[in-house]
Amino acid sequence: MGYTIKQKIEICLQSDANPLMTQIDLANWAMQKYNSASPPSQTTISRILSSKNDILGSKESDFLLVRRRKVSNPLLRFVLTEWMTQAHWERIPVTTPIIQLAANAIWNKLPAKEKDGNGVFSHKWCNHFVRKLNVNLVGSPEAVENNLGLPLNKVWGLDEKVGLKNYIRGLISRNNYSPKDMFTIDEFLLFYCVPLDQIFDVSSVDKGLSQTSNFSGYIITIMLGCNMDGSEKLNPLVVSKHDTFDLSESTISTFHANPSYTQLSSHSLANKVSEAYQITYKYNNNKWITSSTFQDYLLTLDHKLESVSPGRNIIIFLDDSSTHRLMNLEFKHIKLVYLENASKHNNPYNGLFNEVKFDYIPTSFGIVEEFKIVFRLQQYLEMINKQNNQVSSDHSLSPMSRSEALVAKGNECGVILSEKDYQVPFIKAIEWIKRSWDSISKQKIYQAWQRANVIDTTRTWPASDPVVRAEAAHTLQPLLASLTTYNPHLAYEKLRNVMNYLNVVIPWEINELLGLVNERAKVSLNYASIDEMINSC
Repeated sequence: MGYTIKQKIEICLQSDANPLMTQIDLANWAMQKYNSASPPSQTTISRILSSKNDILGSKESDFLLVRRRKVSNPLLRFVLTEWMTQAHWERIPVTTPIIQLAANAIWNKLPAKEKDGNGVFSHKWCNHFVRKLNVNLVGSPEAVENNLGLPLNKVWGLDEKVGLKNYIRGLISRNNYSPKDMFTIDEFLLFYCVPLDQIFDVSSVDKGLSQTSNFSGYIITIMLGCNMDGSEKLNPLVVSKHDTFDLSESTISTFHANPSYTQLSSHSLANKVSEAYQITYKYNNNKWITSSTFQDYLLTLDHKLESVSPGRNIIIFLDDSSTHRLMNLEFKHIKLVYLENASKHNNPYNGLFNEVKFDYIPTSFGIVEEFKIVFRLQQYLEMINKQNNQVSSDHSLSPMSRSEALVAKGNECGVILSEKDYQVPFIKAIEWIKRSWDSISKQKIYQAWQRANVIDTTRTWPASDPVVRAEAAHTLQPLLASLTTYNPHLAYEKLRNVMNYLNVVIPWEINELLGLVNERAKVSLNYASIDEMINSC
């Protein structure tokens, strides 16, 4: 008898919690845990772990299944789910005839190998599909009552900040959340191998115009999340169009020692890279984070909380962009607080004018900028190494230490890199992403939360439990004290200094490099065509 999805989740979480356990150890643990007559084979454990990212994103309705049922038209169901999610959030009535028409339109646009049936979808099929979606935007009566009487899909506008702050204080007081339980999540675009010499046609790239080189393939979407005191950083979610890529440039030795990695399917490769670099990697043609991908990401986090800290609950602050719109907003351990998406407002500053922010997502107040600074710093170091015909073999050095070593040495060669030289293997970009995220300090994160001002950090923590209040003071006071000596511009100054050591014809101005137009856009599926949704799924 096989293991259920729920049991497979527990096996994966046991492996995560105890990285020294071998597959044989896990098999023996599973035998004792589930009272099996004999331990599962090592092949069974290996298959479960190889599909860990998919298993951890399973919905509760699948928990009792031994394996997911094979359904007809899986891609069509995926695209239709995305379409219906956006329609429900936009309060567009979706009747059965409309679902039938949408499903038929999607079916007609799918590749032949992705089609099942004749493209006709009955009322019974539509009703069953809607039931499986388990639409729950407002929340159950109990969930609404726990949310201070507000629906779960309440979106706080830019003019409701006072009400928002009172609401947050009420949640903290009622449920005794600590600063460690307050999280934020946001995503952005990154042009990961932009030419660092503007002699190339970078202006047309940044304006979205056609160019000779296919630079659009080098733009990826990254989602970052962290808690208020910076003690916990969620694994970055990275989405690109690369379904396969070369691992030969990886610094992880197992990728070189095992040649079988070159034979992996795209799906298995993404899972292996995700596990090795502690990220979540997905791919689609549009480089979009779909709502289904985001739901899987949150379900994985929810399952991990259930396993590691079953009594813990967290709040996640996020905007209401199409990525974050879910069909079911109830989780066991996660409460989502939606803030109005600043990019809804058509202004050329994308939420910023005269250094005044139009939004209050904490990541917008220095976290994403710091990430990009450290990423570009690593890119400059790589290009300087190319110019000097030297490849640093010491990967243990931080980006800051490496920059100091290069600056101290200086750049004596007069080589000008070609456009092709600025293209880097995607696996190297993943390593830069991971290092950039790991390097962001607690002080930078806490300062961003202070500037966002969604929680008044000058007042006593509003928890009703005195123990939680004392723990909050113990956590936040040292951070507040450390800000007096913290230099928030250190990475910025290092990048500006290192930029001088790369030989270029037309150098970048640092603020232009950190604020590329292509990287400021926010993906919105509100009015996306069915073709775009198919490409993103």
